[in-house]
Amino acid sequence: MGGFSRFMENVKQAFGCGIAGEKDWVPTSNKRNQAMLKECKTFAMGLRSLHADLLAWGNSVDGGMVTIKAVLEMQLPQAHDEGLMGCEPLGTEILVVGQNVRTDILPTSVEEMKEQLATTVLEPITKWLSGYRITKERNKKCMKIRLDVDSQARDATAHT
Repeated sequence: MGGFSRFMENVKQAFGCGIAGEKDWVPTSNKRNQAMLKECKTFAMGLRSLHADLLAWGNSVDGGMVTIKAVLEMQLPQAHDEGLMGCEPLGTEILVVGQNVRTDILPTSVEEMKEQLATTVLEPITKWLSGYRITKERNKKCMKIRLDVDSQARDATAHT
């Protein structure tokens, strides 16, 4: 069928036009698909936002880790006393903020976390969104076929 007959059938269905003399004729329903796609659209919007936020968060973790590592390796301030030799620290022990933290493994931990995030969260989100795009395209084809079938059924019923 052509695009014009499909368009006309869509218009007739939108205005609830039946077939003259056929009260029981009802166009093929697509409500089930439309309801499912509506829910998927809402879900997809949430997934897209989550995907973008997780990517941004992963990138900000890198910058934050540089700051965290630098602060953990900083020397703690000490109390000083002024004496004959000038200002000197009271204690001789130098302490750092992250005294017992292995800052050397922090970058590795961040990379491992980002890899896990990519494979266990971002990749499945991307696959679902890809499937959703395919489903939308298939539904458009289904709608064309449905309108063609309804148009042909309308024509056949009208000529009997």
